[in-house]
Amino acid sequence: MNVYEPIFFWGKAAPHRTALAFPGGSVSYAQLCNAADGAAVAIARAGFRPRELVNVVVVNPAFQIILMLALGRLNIPCCFIKSAALGAELGLKVAGSISEDPNVRRETLRSLHVDHNWFISKLGAENPPRPEPVDTADADVVRAVVTSGTTGQPKALELTHGAFEARLRAATLHPDSGRTLAMVAPSSSWGYLLALKILRSGGAFCFAPFPDDALNVCESVRVDVICASVAQAATLVVEQKKLPRELSSVQRVFIGGSLASPLLVQDIQAHLCRNVGVGYGATETGQSASAPVSTLGAGEGAVGFVHPGMRIEIVDENDRPVPAGRSGTVRVAGPGSAQGYAKGPASDGGEFRNGWFYPGDIGSMSREGLLTIEGRASELVLNKGGFKVNPAAVEDSIRREGRVADVAVLAGTSPEGAPEIWAAVVPKASFDAEALRVFFENKLGAVAPDRFLRVDAIPRNEMGKIQYKAVLAKLSAPAA
Repeated sequence: MNVYEPIFFWGKAAPHRTALAFPGGSVSYAQLCNAADGAAVAIARAGFRPRELVNVVVVNPAFQIILMLALGRLNIPCCFIKSAALGAELGLKVAGSISEDPNVRRETLRSLHVDHNWFISKLGAENPPRPEPVDTADADVVRAVVTSGTTGQPKALELTHGAFEARLRAATLHPDSGRTLAMVAPSSSWGYLLALKILRSGGAFCFAPFPDDALNVCESVRVDVICASVAQAATLVVEQKKLPRELSSVQRVFIGGSLASPLLVQDIQAHLCRNVGVGYGATETGQSASAPVSTLGAGEGAVGFVHPGMRIEIVDENDRPVPAGRSGTVRVAGPGSAQGYAKGPASDGGEFRNGWFYPGDIGSMSREGLLTIEGRASELVLNKGGFKVNPAAVEDSIRREGRVADVAVLAGTSPEGAPEIWAAVVPKASFDAEALRVFFENKLGAVAPDRFLRVDAIPRNEMGKIQYKAVLAKLSAPAA
């Protein structure tokens, strides 16, 4: 089944219900579906063909969703990347482009230039022309997505209608209907899943570009659920402390993308909502585990219980499952998982093996199926005394003290060439590197960072994960 079909049902069954809400406006289901149909006719007339990948270069989330639905009507898969040339580097065969930038038109065989007025005309049409129906199979590609995780090296995946149907079934803790504020854009894999989940159930998909706008939407629209990356949730807490909004309608805050410190969870509970949910997943597999924090107990790094239909195992260096409670390498499998990257097995780097995806995390699993993430295997470093250090644990300890706004811990080198541990920090107030070093040496002992280095911001990807290579580049720049 085409993953978009249930959305068009609500265009007929509840045409006046709010589908999209944003600062200063909203779009009903009738407007959304009519706009998608009108856009689909225009796209077909421009020569775009079923099953040929189209790159969409449009910023506004509402316009992104209109184009997703329109292309879906025609069984045309889409992606959201900077250019078709980048798509080719990643192994994607981009046949067409739809863009707000006229220069993008020359990149592909077929192209369509769109602008604000183009979309407004589609939204304002009451009886738009209807596109010819195109049959869709579960095996047809619906989205190509790009993931880089913490490596900074982009990789592309092609995901089918069937894969997203499986992901929607597995995402049990995600909201179905009601009014949900999504801080993650629908162009991302998680944002796309949220948009599908909410709109297919007849709910309102709410979004805003900045924390103050997001909280204003929560207050004015009476939002039920907030979904955000850990970094985005932190910005909402800061904004709410600065200028409190009335958020009594919010029933749950769901955070993901990276591990949340207990201090941040406490802040979310105190200033946004008492009911907080956390989750674990990857672009390659979709959401794989989640739970309300109230069920996780006191253990640090717990990210939830394995979702129905998903399989998560902890294995040793020989890929043998380890006993409950023991640390090892995390691997994930499920019906919604990708089978490899678009560039083929040679570029997989060992992450896809024998039907499993290895996200590069170190973790453990309780007898009850509670997954705990202890850190990234690729980010374990040796300090000068020979101790193995888990950066995530050190980062969490530093954040707990409340002296810095953000921190990234990584391997560095002294001027003499000796290995060191560095902490890149965004200070809350004044910055005294030596005072921080002495304080945390007394607190953490041998695993304490050797150097504290000030940065204006910690580079993170769209899901809030620290991009350690970008941090190191900042610290290694001549000015630093």
